[in-house]
Amino acid sequence: MNPDSALDAATRSSEWLSIREMENITGVSAATLRAWEYRYGLITPKRTPRGHRLYAAQHVRRVFDVIACLQRGVPTSEIKRLLQHESGTPDTADRPT
Repeated sequence: MNPDSALDAATRSSEWLSIREMENITGVSAATLRAWEYRYGLITPKRTPRGHRLYAAQHVRRVFDVIACLQRGVPTSEIKRLLQHESGTPDTADRPT
């Protein structure tokens, strides 16, 4: 799925997406999404009281930004810094408001 249609799907489906919905929309496995969160701090999903991850449309956008960086050959460990530099935003840019 291309990023534009994925964002449309994310916006239409519901306000928040489960990790499975995020996996289906982006094509990135749940295990990889978790690794990007824990190891690299690339995505910071909202959590339910039971600890389940919830993703917003901006997280979908961020995942596609990460994929684009990987396709350009950027090491995963450098992507967060690169995205922050490109957007001029602080570390919390991927958190929903």
